[in-house]
Amino acid sequence: MIKVVNILSEGPISYNGRAFLQPIILNKTQLLDYSVKVNLIYGLTTDVADCDLLIIDSKFFKGWWQTRKQDILDNLAKFNEDTNVVFFDTTDSAGYLLGEVLPYVSSYYKHQALVDKSHYLR
Repeated sequence: MIKVVNILSEGPISYNGRAFLQPIILNKTQLLDYSVKVNLIYGLTTDVADCDLLIIDSKFFKGWWQTRKQDILDNLAKFNEDTNVVFFDTTDSAGYLLGEVLPYVSSYYKHQALVDKSHYLR
């Protein structure tokens, strides 16, 4: 049985976006050998959450945080109702976490992390 993984992203237009997507793009065919079909999605579509796993690149919502934060959270809540959601925080900062998304995702991954993890407790 093939598992479908959708990746919601702005695409490989930033350095971090390329670093995040390039290994996936290069290995899409090999992932099929493991029964994993990857779909790259560059916009909100009606079927974005029609998958076994939805991976969200934080850069997709980068322009929304100032004026459309509630729209982000509403979308994440809807996605979370429909499928398993994993959030990849590909921002440049190692110290800042987008904690508001945590109730709506099953996993949160940081592109960069502090070496001393106890600093996150401050």
